[in-house]
Amino acid sequence: MSTTEYARLFEGLVAPLSAQEFKATAWPAGLHISHEAKPGLAALLAQPELRDIESFCAIGNDGGIHINYTREERFRIELNADPAHAIEQFHAGNTIQILDLKTDEIRRWNRALDAALGLIPGTTLVNAFTSLRGKGIPWHWDSQEVFVVQVRGRKLWHVAPNDYVEWPTLNGMPTPSPSREMAFQLKDPTQPILEPEQWRSVEMLPGSVMYMPRGYWHKVEQNLEESLHLVLQVRLPSWRDLFRFMLDNAPPLYDLDWRRPTSALSPDNLATMAPREFKERLESLERLAGGGALMAMAQQFSSIIDGGGLYKDIAPQMKY
Repeated sequence: MSTTEYARLFEGLVAPLSAQEFKATAWPAGLHISHEAKPGLAALLAQPELRDIESFCAIGNDGGIHINYTREERFRIELNADPAHAIEQFHAGNTIQILDLKTDEIRRWNRALDAALGLIPGTTLVNAFTSLRGKGIPWHWDSQEVFVVQVRGRKLWHVAPNDYVEWPTLNGMPTPSPSREMAFQLKDPTQPILEPEQWRSVEMLPGSVMYMPRGYWHKVEQNLEESLHLVLQVRLPSWRDLFRFMLDNAPPLYDLDWRRPTSALSPDNLATMAPREFKERLESLERLAGGGALMAMAQQFSSIIDGGGLYKDIAPQMKY
């Protein structure tokens, strides 16, 4: 597809706004909701892989099948379930989630969003959630920018701005004791994270689209019918993200010269030798970023599931 065709596809997602209007009014930090008819979404919504739970659990993916136990008194998540078990739990009323779907149509949308939003190729991922009628996933925020597209059924959401943190690098849920990494990002790290007291209610119908910026509170108050929605997810990279990713994933940083203990970090040398060696290390990182390596690392980071932070800050009792 050409750049023009990708732009036309994207405008079908944000209609009735043009791409320019969406970027001026909502991207990347504003809420956008549209229930307008969107003919451009027809092929995305009509994929046979999304027609029922059996087809859904057989869909190609790179992120695994996960079970959100929404019908239990205390919410928990089971990661990487097998399809048969996921189907069983779907019929028990729980929400089934599949990450990084792989179909020809979804690959087309991945490329379209990357192109239309000026993202590093490989940034956009598409996830999906399906559930029977009833209770949905509780209050949380995501550490990505997301477009929610309702495929079938009706779903009632509550959404609210986040007063605790701007541009979080971790997914978050209400908790009395945020993790150390989350606390570093909070406006007031001494306070617990509580559910929003005020929110906006949004009923999503087939074809409805809701864009939520990173960190925006949301919950599925009720699946009003058997429901399936897609999440077109991007994560705009920050320098913190990239440096952290580079330290863990750049092969040269595993060389002997980086692994070998150094006397510069002994107490006697911290004020003299250590600053010089530290400067040398920074210079080597600068060289490492040359020759297209920085682009390659940024692309690799952008293509992994939410920067590696999936469920990282969910309280332990909420994991399976």
